[in-house]
Amino acid sequence: QALVTGAIRGRVFAFLNLNVLEFRHKQLEDEVWNAVDDYEEKEKEKAESNKSDIDPIFQEYIMLQLQRTISGVSSIMLPVLRKIQREEEDAVFATSRGRADASKPRHDIVQLFDLVATICHGRAEAGLEFWVGQDGRMTRFLLGAVDVREAGHQKSLLNMLASMATGAECAHHAHTLLSNGEGMGGRFVSWDRLFEWLQYYLDLFAKNPSARKIPDEEETLLL
Repeated sequence: QALVTGAIRGRVFAFLNLNVLEFRHKQLEDEVWNAVDDYEEKEKEKAESNKSDIDPIFQEYIMLQLQRTISGVSSIMLPVLRKIQREEEDAVFATSRGRADASKPRHDIVQLFDLVATICHGRAEAGLEFWVGQDGRMTRFLLGAVDVREAGHQKSLLNMLASMATGAECAHHAHTLLSNGEGMGGRFVSWDRLFEWLQYYLDLFAKNPSARKIPDEEETLLL
């Protein structure tokens, strides 16, 4: 436990995401450029130059190994992750209140969510083991993840869930979650919460047209 905690404090999730999976980020960047019809020829050449020298078969091997490793860590070390999550939420709250004893907020949970998002993005059913455990029920990791309260955590959570929804079976689990499945009613992640949120601002703007500005943090989450 001490070894894993020390690795997390040493920003291991960010290292795995940004360094070990650097080839994956280049692939995703190329996909964005390829979706644009009118970008210049020089940008095409840039995308070509960004291609990884790592063999595609070995790339997939790396992705699978990291997928299994992070799935195992998110399950076995869940108490540690939950503790870190609460510490980060408390630090953000204390900082927002201007408390002199507030510790500098860390971003370990955001880095974990971002890593899972990179692993699952565009890989059908890669997120399945993060959705359901061996008992067929929602994983304890995800049950804890959807309970986050801090805006930065919530933004990364939504990005992670979007990536985890790739593939028919994973998309089904995402829909079940948003439909308040598994007793998740009232949580941050649900269709009901989304449409209530949108309706609130529609009603507010209808009553007061001059107030047509959603708070920045909430606008980021809605988008």
